[in-house]
Amino acid sequence: MSWQDWYTRYAKYYHILDGASIDYSKFAEKLDLIFKKHNVNSILDFACGIGKLDIELKKLGYNVVGVDRNKAMVNEALSNLKKEKVSFNVLEGDPRKDVIGKFDAVICTYNYVGHFSKEEFIKVIKNFKKNLNERGLIFFDIFNFRFMDKNFKNDLFIDASRTIDGISATRFNQNELDKNERIMRINQTTFIQDKILKLYNDIWNLRIYTLEEVREIVKKDFEIIEVYGSIFGDSMLCPYSDDKECVVILGKLRN
Repeated sequence: MSWQDWYTRYAKYYHILDGASIDYSKFAEKLDLIFKKHNVNSILDFACGIGKLDIELKKLGYNVVGVDRNKAMVNEALSNLKKEKVSFNVLEGDPRKDVIGKFDAVICTYNYVGHFSKEEFIKVIKNFKKNLNERGLIFFDIFNFRFMDKNFKNDLFIDASRTIDGISATRFNQNELDKNERIMRINQTTFIQDKILKLYNDIWNLRIYTLEEVREIVKKDFEIIEVYGSIFGDSMLCPYSDDKECVVILGKLRN
């Protein structure tokens, strides 16, 4: 299955399978501290998903536009905006090519860039530049190959198991890591109890990088001003090291 098919299948259940484990409010507050230092007022999110992070950024006073390639995710985001009684534009769009406008910052979170080939990733970075004001910021993350190389296990494990509003979802993972190609093959079995029990088996790939590889891709267009090691849990935006799960880049557009 393609990763776009994955998002279409699980958009309705994303808040159970993935979103429930994310502290969007805390993440937005940490981004707020960064953005205030750089006089950021407008933000383009090229991986808005179901809109939860952007809603929190909007509540903090930012002018936000959310973009996602997947129509089902955009629809979930629009539904969440109504529930939270906030308003901003949420659009279908492609981070590799679409120019939405000029913003003080472009963000693209939760390993979204890992869905693309290296060549496409380079196009994404080039397109970030087209959507930025002078000296604008980029903020994105990707899984850290150095961490995965040392810590990856291909054992079967329960990735998520929750019940929210009467809908239950449990997901099992047994992934594979191709160390030569820097590709993590995601192999998932998901049970969803929503009136009837549904069973899905999904396989899709996620590309991962070393910090050095990311630096090489972004250095022509962006000055890296900070590197963090995670966007999750208690380690959120901790300093980078090879034993941290993510490469999280804060960069500034070169003159």
